[in-house]
Amino acid sequence: MLDSNFASTQTLRLTQLHSHDIFYTPLEARFDRLTRLARASLRTPVAAITVRDGQRLWFKSIVGWNVRELSIADSLSERTLASTEAVIIEDTQLDSTTAKHPLVVGGPKFRFYAGQALLDHRGDAVGAFEVFDLRPRALLEQDLQNLHDLVQLARKELLTTDLHDAQVQLVKKLDLARREALMDSLTAVWNRRAADELLQKAIESADEHKLAVAVCVIDINQFKAINDSYGHPAGDRALQKVAQSLVSSVRDGDAVCRTGGDEFLIIMPQVSAGEADTIADRLRRTVHHTPLRTRGGAIQLTVTTGIAVRRPGERSTAEDLVQAADRALYQAKQSVAGLNGPTEPFPARARAQTK
Repeated sequence: MLDSNFASTQTLRLTQLHSHDIFYTPLEARFDRLTRLARASLRTPVAAITVRDGQRLWFKSIVGWNVRELSIADSLSERTLASTEAVIIEDTQLDSTTAKHPLVVGGPKFRFYAGQALLDHRGDAVGAFEVFDLRPRALLEQDLQNLHDLVQLARKELLTTDLHDAQVQLVKKLDLARREALMDSLTAVWNRRAADELLQKAIESADEHKLAVAVCVIDINQFKAINDSYGHPAGDRALQKVAQSLVSSVRDGDAVCRTGGDEFLIIMPQVSAGEADTIADRLRRTVHHTPLRTRGGAIQLTVTTGIAVRRPGERSTAEDLVQAADRALYQAKQSVAGLNGPTEPFPARARAQTK
């Protein structure tokens, strides 16, 4: 267990972290890029960036494992948070501190762990960069260097909250409980309530600076069939997969929101019609190339998009803009009905004009 001195010295730093708006913010591509790089370069199925919140760990980014929060006692991070060096456990069943751990003997049954604390400017651990494997293994010297480099990049990103414009304004004005209430708990993106506020702020900013703003409505194709054929847990995982694909496809300043059962909304400030189309094309391709793997086989996910652009000087409301995007979505579904198969995976896009 962590000693009391370590826990007490973190209290002030945790308070400061709260003021830096790290906790309960939506998925961000800048962190997901790093965990994807870690999984590829270190050849592990799971990689995570965690942030310490009291005696809990909150997963700012994770690939390969469906978890959002753990108590520190239930995690494998305790030694890592107490150390300034990388902690490498080549075989968790042979290590006395982890041999009987629930994540080793049950649950995912992790057999390998490597982690390094993310240190703030004072040298205090505010989180960790971690990778996990289901098989015992050793890290090569180059692997250790890769881990160190990724830790430094994650540390820089973690200590530089950079949510864009309306998003950062929304985060800063809310306490943790209210901020959490604007997050979709399943997909870790903004929910409908947040979408309404973020879009209104984006329109106000666009009017002030005489800029365009666009929205993209996304609908998962055949989502009901996924639920009916594979069960609701598979449907939930499909929603999570799509949300992660959307976050990785948009620009850093765009807001990804889940607005309904299988519906998402992307708010794109300072964007041209052509750029909005490019983003929609990219996200559809990303979703298509990220199949959902189930015991019954791989599910090929596809989405249909509808885009609406509000140009400088136009007076359309947020409701007008979303309705226009919904009309474009309907038009796309009608024009390409049945064409989202392997031969034509990316046709489902339409764009509408606002009033």
